[in-house]
Amino acid sequence: DGFIVDKTLVCKLLLEAPADAVRICLPRRFGKSFNLSVIEQFFNPVTANECRSGTEKSHFDAARDKRRKLFCESLLEQQHQEFVKKHFASIPVIHIDFKRSSGHTLGSFHASLASAIYDAATFWIDAYATPELLKGRARAKYEALRHTYSSMRISLVEDESKWEARGILAYRLFKELSGFLVVQHGDKYIILVDEYDQPLKVALGKEWQADADDAYLGLLMQIFKGNDHLAKGLLIGVHEFGLSYRESGLNCAEEVSLTTGRYRGGDAEAADIGDESLGPLAALFAFTKEDVAELTAKMLGVYEGALSHSQEAVTGAIDTWYGGYDFGFPTKRYNPWSVVKFLETLARGGTIEDAATPYGVNISNVASIAQLARRHREEILQLA
Repeated sequence: DGFIVDKTLVCKLLLEAPADAVRICLPRRFGKSFNLSVIEQFFNPVTANECRSGTEKSHFDAARDKRRKLFCESLLEQQHQEFVKKHFASIPVIHIDFKRSSGHTLGSFHASLASAIYDAATFWIDAYATPELLKGRARAKYEALRHTYSSMRISLVEDESKWEARGILAYRLFKELSGFLVVQHGDKYIILVDEYDQPLKVALGKEWQADADDAYLGLLMQIFKGNDHLAKGLLIGVHEFGLSYRESGLNCAEEVSLTTGRYRGGDAEAADIGDESLGPLAALFAFTKEDVAELTAKMLGVYEGALSHSQEAVTGAIDTWYGGYDFGFPTKRYNPWSVVKFLETLARGGTIEDAATPYGVNISNVASIAQLARRHREEILQLA
């Protein structure tokens, strides 16, 4: 009883992006983490933890077929069959999520960075929990990875102050993971970084901010810069922090700007998204006007509770309430979360007047912005 707005083309557009790594900043609930999941499900090889009934080849084939069904009749399959045949379940994905980054001291900040790399490694540690399936160099690389992984697990429960001198451990674990994946699955892997901006927000305004920023940007540089095994990298976040300052060397990441030319003294119709070829990729992290029109039409044709509304009235309300985004694009973009919540209310028989509310307010966290505004009141007033 539901609909899917198909974003599977994100897999092809990412792999064929002109830059080694891409950074995309969008507000909350714009489908960022969901799209990362789509990419991960498409590219990741099938591993033993998906084969619940055994580890014979037939079990791997069955698990692969089960995951392949997620993409049956998708836009990606309809338009690019050869791409699907060539790349499905063929490139390992390292998914690093910094959403739990925290720190009341520099030591605990370092520990939280290490925890994010530790969690990313956990997927692959669990995937090969039966190491007898591995042979030769792959077995040796896995044992080295597991040794470093176990050492970090012990370290993470120790005194956090010690982590100021242990920052290199996070990168060491990443290198061990990288070495194992290259031997086991081929020369390349994809790196996905969710909420890349969270560590920078955590350090904002702290007396140890400079050291924290250097540590975090240094970690990203070690992961991305000059990485010959990087098939593609994608960093996703909300806030547009500069990644190339303090000689971080992260100019390898092409940045899709959050702001249009209108805010840079230019014309919104000539919006600046950085590399123009990245526009289609960035557009998949939102709803377009065409997405909204088609989704509305299907909803009105199925749900009895919404039959009393005209499509013009519904799309007009959506345009007014949730279509105020034109960052990086010459045409409007819509917040997927708010659009879906609005249509769900109408489908249950609600009125347009009742359904039209600022849904995003309930899930947004603007504490860091409020903190900055209080700290720099005079500057904010001058800007206003």
